[in-house]
Amino acid sequence: MMQPTTAFIDIQNMLHNIGVVRTCAPHCDLIAMVKANAYGHGVVEICKALSAAGIDKLGVATFEEGVFLRERGILGTILITAGANWMRGVKDLVHHQLTPWIASAEEVALLRETLRGSDKPFDVHLDVDTGMSRNGLYFRADHQSHVHTIRLLKETPALHVAAACTHFATPDAEDDHYLNEQIHLFVSALDYLATENICPKVIHASNSAAVLRGVNSSLSFLPTRFPNKTFWVRPGMMLYGVNPFLRDIAAPILRPILKWVAPVVVRKQIAKGSFAGYGCTWQAQRDTEIAVLGVGYGDGYHRLNSNRGQVLIAGRRAPIVGRVSMDMTVVDVSDIIEELGMGSCALGQMATLIGADEEDEITAVEVAEWCETISYEVLTTISQRVVRKYISTNIDY
Repeated sequence: MMQPTTAFIDIQNMLHNIGVVRTCAPHCDLIAMVKANAYGHGVVEICKALSAAGIDKLGVATFEEGVFLRERGILGTILITAGANWMRGVKDLVHHQLTPWIASAEEVALLRETLRGSDKPFDVHLDVDTGMSRNGLYFRADHQSHVHTIRLLKETPALHVAAACTHFATPDAEDDHYLNEQIHLFVSALDYLATENICPKVIHASNSAAVLRGVNSSLSFLPTRFPNKTFWVRPGMMLYGVNPFLRDIAAPILRPILKWVAPVVVRKQIAKGSFAGYGCTWQAQRDTEIAVLGVGYGDGYHRLNSNRGQVLIAGRRAPIVGRVSMDMTVVDVSDIIEELGMGSCALGQMATLIGADEEDEITAVEVAEWCETISYEVLTTISQRVVRKYISTNIDY
């Protein structure tokens, strides 16, 4: 029976990658970043596997992502990391015990009103803007916007500042000047908070690139300054086995956990001079054996792969010809058939879009280069139409 386009998720490889995180940050606890459907890998089953591995802290972007996990029985700490989007559902935020990153007086005031009458402190993480200029409280000696927020926070005993955090802009850059500047600003903010008697027990800042680069060790002097602190790291892409660096660096070996395949749904020979796909952007220069794959941009296989991407069939590369359409992608299999025969590209044969096949491999990073983007976008845009199969759990999602 012909299988649909499918992403196979190897949980054992993810457990290996968790081990790499723990090796790189041996004295830190983990917040597993599972936003955007666990970077395209299927968030519910990924969270179940993380829980089984002893990881009980998760990071999502939006309040809705957090509620989605709670409604499916996911326990532990769930952090809402992408600004104040949770304000549109603050009662559900409190009901589901989701933990927001806060950075403004408006957020403090809304939580204060919502928690009125509550006798149990509600955990929040204070987000510090050290140079990303996205979310985060802006601490600068010549800029006093943080003063009102801190005062209101001190006047709200219903809120418990459980952690202080920031986010690095350039942990993957060769020049570490800006990174060190951010670390310095973060330390200054922590010192200021201590003078205001706001002393969170937890500090976290390092994403995947920072963990691999060893930025966490650059923060290792903080226990001397803040001896009662606990340090967390926030791995995302490295959990899924993808190197977050845009350049080559010496790093521990990560194992990709996703293999994406699609079936051959049409096989034919076309004559020299024939066109393939919308817009007639590719023309056969010889009589050509083509295979049409049951995958397209409706599945998240980017249109920018048109006339530049490749797939693997029977361990050999086949170039994409013509434009990727919503549901189908055409590849030239002439050389494969000449080498291996017609049976190598029969109907139902699976082509590998991302992953290894025999001795060759197409990585998410390589696909990203064809699409003039980054591997994060390649993976997070794999659509819900793509079946997820979990190799270690045999559960479809």
